[in-house]
Amino acid sequence: MEKSIKINIAGVIFHINDDAYELLRDYLQSVTNRLNQIPGGSEMIDDIEGRIAELFQSKPSWQTAIISKEEVEEMISTMGSPE
Repeated sequence: MEKSIKINIAGVIFHINDDAYELLRDYLQSVTNRLNQIPGGSEMIDDIEGRIAELFQSKPSWQTAIISKEEVEEMISTMGSPE
């Protein structure tokens, strides 16, 4: 049995399993650490979170399914690394 968590990304509620949440949290923390130090960084972080929400919403079952670690890995592959 896996634990799932309810999260809010850019004003949209998602259900995500525990290991996917940890991966997403670490990714967003890396993005935040990278962009917080530059002017306009907080706006860029908001834009990135909005795009992440769009990517998750583009999945056919986003309202009824739980986001998996594989889906987070796919999102990271699409978005690229914070570096």
